[in-house]
Amino acid sequence: MGENVSSSDCPRAQAIDLLGHSYLNTIIPCSYIKEHLPPSKRSGPVQVEFTMYIQDINSISAANMDFRVDLFLHMTWEEPRLTLDGVGQGSGERDHLTLPAYVIDHLWTPDPYVTNAKDAAITKLTTTYASVTLYRNHTIRYSARVYSTIACQMEFHGYPMDVQTCAMIMQSFMYSPTEVEFNWRKWNPVMINKELKLLQFQLHRPLNNYVNMSSHDELGHGDRHVRQLVVELQFSREIGHHLVQTFVPSFLVVALSWFSFWLGLEAIPGRVTLLVTSLLTITTLFTGIKEGLPPVAYVKAIDVWMAGCMVFIFAALGEFVVVRVLNVMHTHHRLHNSQHHAPPQQPPPPLYRQPSHPPATLHPENGVATAAVTAWDPEVGNASLHPPSVTNAAHTMQVGRLSLQWTDSKTGEVKILWKEIDKASRIVFPLMFLLFMGIYFPILISRIF
Repeated sequence: MGENVSSSDCPRAQAIDLLGHSYLNTIIPCSYIKEHLPPSKRSGPVQVEFTMYIQDINSISAANMDFRVDLFLHMTWEEPRLTLDGVGQGSGERDHLTLPAYVIDHLWTPDPYVTNAKDAAITKLTTTYASVTLYRNHTIRYSARVYSTIACQMEFHGYPMDVQTCAMIMQSFMYSPTEVEFNWRKWNPVMINKELKLLQFQLHRPLNNYVNMSSHDELGHGDRHVRQLVVELQFSREIGHHLVQTFVPSFLVVALSWFSFWLGLEAIPGRVTLLVTSLLTITTLFTGIKEGLPPVAYVKAIDVWMAGCMVFIFAALGEFVVVRVLNVMHTHHRLHNSQHHAPPQQPPPPLYRQPSHPPATLHPENGVATAAVTAWDPEVGNASLHPPSVTNAAHTMQVGRLSLQWTDSKTGEVKILWKEIDKASRIVFPLMFLLFMGIYFPILISRIF
């Protein structure tokens, strides 16, 4: 493979010498053209083998529908045009030679790109984190520390207990599968950092990787076949964050609105303030949750929960309006009945009164004198000023078919409609909300929603 050609006779060697990399002339022959594909066995495609080690996954953004991944990418292929003869000779000679990243600029390299990547780059600090390893069997191994932002078509129907399946799709940018064939390494092609922890998600392991053959080409080359290497990452959102930040606060706000049923109508300003504040609080909480999500057109699980909370608070506000209207009707009819059963007006007293003790009347039968009884006697006068009680008549108030007040036949207790509605709401509202929770959470947990 090696060719003993001086630098003056080889323009490529001269260019390498100018860069200060003259030692590469012992590895790369003068006839080497990096734009040409390496010769392959049986005139088949160049076999390129990939391995990947995922170091970190972070910045999983629901609003932007993407995530960032930091990984080590390794590519291996054969290059029969290279040789290691004359390199590393002597004692301790090794079967490979590791060179800096700039060597790759003088060699043919595969052209992988991630089809759904928003950006990708090799990590740099004081130097580029990449290397080229040449083996005596003409194998080249290129390794690089890469970071990339990957787009993911997320679905939020089950949010905040959604499961997102995101894929990294890698293929050749220029070559067809008949020229260059990408493959995963046969053993452990995709590895992941065992200490990797995500903030709001749980990463399902092991990762699913496979080769996808597609006839769809994003480059617009018609029906050219494309060979894709796919890595699927499945993220399951943890409920702990939203349990503390969403579900518990919204439940407490709804429960706070139920306190209005114990306030009665003696504290109308306080009752209205409590209900309106609860409604505004739940609306503000809902708005804060939506800021971290894209404006999707479908209904999410969190939308159902927040809408349910708003309906219960609004129902409590509506219950107050109904109770207040019934209270006004009850008061009006009670005053009307009081005026209807009021005693008639007494005639004005005369200008003079009969003596307090009228003359006695002599009864010839027994010869006993008795005093004449008149309406001005204190006992008779007081009895005439207080007519029979009308309370029993007022125990039942009915407007059409609506009973505003009635008497319990078992206890004899007087019942008022608006007070009974308040008492019933203290039990009905919590029970209905518990029923709502009993339906909502099992569906959410089972991912059926």
